[in-house]
Amino acid sequence: MFPEEFLHFIWQFQYFDSAELRTTDGQAILISKQGFLNSDAGPDFREARLRIGEMEWNGQVEIHLKSSDWHNHKHQFDKAYDSVVLHVVWEADREILRTDGTYVPQLELKDRVSLQLLSKYQGLIQQRVDVPCQTQIKNIDALKRQSMIDRVLVERLQRKTKDVEILLKKYGGDWDATAVHFLIRYFGFKKNEEGFQQLSKRVSYKVMKKLAFDKKDLEAYLLGLAGLLDDDSSDFYSKALKERFDYINHKFQLIATTLPPIPWKFMRMRPANFPTIRMAQLAAIIHQSPRLFAVFVESDLAGLRGVFKSKVSDYWLTHFQFAKDKPGAEKAKSSGQSAFVGSQSIDILLINCVVPLLFAYGKEQGSAELEEKALLLLNQLQFEENTITRKLSFMPVEKPTAYESQAFIELYQHYCQPRRCLSCQIGTHLIRQSH
Repeated sequence: MFPEEFLHFIWQFQYFDSAELRTTDGQAILISKQGFLNSDAGPDFREARLRIGEMEWNGQVEIHLKSSDWHNHKHQFDKAYDSVVLHVVWEADREILRTDGTYVPQLELKDRVSLQLLSKYQGLIQQRVDVPCQTQIKNIDALKRQSMIDRVLVERLQRKTKDVEILLKKYGGDWDATAVHFLIRYFGFKKNEEGFQQLSKRVSYKVMKKLAFDKKDLEAYLLGLAGLLDDDSSDFYSKALKERFDYINHKFQLIATTLPPIPWKFMRMRPANFPTIRMAQLAAIIHQSPRLFAVFVESDLAGLRGVFKSKVSDYWLTHFQFAKDKPGAEKAKSSGQSAFVGSQSIDILLINCVVPLLFAYGKEQGSAELEEKALLLLNQLQFEENTITRKLSFMPVEKPTAYESQAFIELYQHYCQPRRCLSCQIGTHLIRQSH
């Protein structure tokens, strides 16, 4: 058998033998308009226009594999389905009724669909590869491929926009606070993603704004909230920051002493990615650009990269974390290598943080220019090589950039992996070639 989605596809594109259509009780059917696919709750297709027998109908169409699914889904008790004028099924195995007891006409399709079309769909969907269409993709017109890439890229940005909107609402419409908290979320990258997300919930932007004139106060605040300042440390810098944090904690009446520990990861990673150095870099960025969001909006690519190259405090020029036994015990191998966020990491932050913020702001302001700026940034950044993008390396793209790599990630995660080929322009085109 196949999923109900295949019948949606059949009805949407009218890929069945429509000669002498009749309901299961023998009434002639004439389809003037099949309706619009409904992505929300309620019947599957809205605003259909049909003639059944001698009666003209304007209403909804519901689709199931079997008639009995109407009852399995409890539609006979749901008034939202009283507007259904035709029940389209693969197999009609029983009569169905609306909530008022009136009969719903049914159309059975199992003897009207091309076996070749069904075989083409099943052959595509049952491919034992990560991407079902990978052997056929070169048969697709370049414009159709690009159209799908453009579509999923926008879908990805719209999905991330919702994350931004949730934060914006939480912080009362304050874009500066939203930008800082959104940045903190992504500053842990892969290994410490969870830790930085927890940290972002502890941080107060109002406090950070008041501390922004002093880089070391910002370090003390972040490292203290993160639980990385030890009372018993013998490291001189850790002690100094702990004293600052205790003062900040008292002054702003924080509750840091009662917070549960965050599970930071130091093992099996490059020292430059340690959470301690990441927080020092974050403090340097906020210190240099207290109105961070305005800088994001106003800067070009070079300016944005400059923001993330803010220099850390001198201690972090020779340390990745606090010395455990004596000063210098945790020194970096080469002086200054941890002073800045690396170029590759900067681009990841631009892709995952700055671009969604700009796109969301453009949407809120009704500014196509800002939305275009977000897309332009992606086109200026290098294609991101990772396990997912390599799965779509067969996709013919001329001079791919981060625009394409972000689209590939969305395409794979939300279409290829869940086998949503019938919702993909590439997949539907391959299936329709057989019709």
